[in-house]
Amino acid sequence: DSVPWGGFIDNVDQFDPAFFGISPREAETMDPQQRLLLEVGWEALEDAGIAPDTLTGGRTGVFVGISTHDYAEYLPTAGSNLHFETGNAFSIAASRLSYLLDLRGPS
Repeated sequence: DSVPWGGFIDNVDQFDPAFFGISPREAETMDPQQRLLLEVGWEALEDAGIAPDTLTGGRTGVFVGISTHDYAEYLPTAGSNLHFETGNAFSIAASRLSYLLDLRGPS
């Protein structure tokens, strides 16, 4: 059975892993929520006029709320590699953005 309504994001598969220092293999199994977090986190800094390197090493915190893991259930390779585990764990999302920006606050 399918649901007649839903919120769907176009081109969610159009992620540039190299820009974020992520291998294509890892990006394949990353939950789109983590991919979008990296993209919109970067965009938020751009929109605010903050150069990411000005935050490097600072005590900036990252707090994220994620509620579902539908993508993990969709993947046929579920649980078959380490990238799947980190790319679909709720606990990794905030830390992934912190790591990208070298932030030292809570995440």
